[in-house]
Amino acid sequence: MHMLVSCVGGIGLTAMIATIAPHYAPAALVVAVIYTIPGVSASWITLHETP
Repeated sequence: MHMLVSCVGGIGLTAMIATIAPHYAPAALVVAVIYTIPGVSASWITLHETP
């Protein structure tokens, strides 16, 4: 669950970076994709391993 929270925080951070400094938007998009993949994996694991 902590992994999911940190990934959501990372995605929020990249949205703030893209809003505050638009010239960093392409790099922020790459970072958002990098954070989204483990976030989706962590949420899938959390949902399927919880009894």
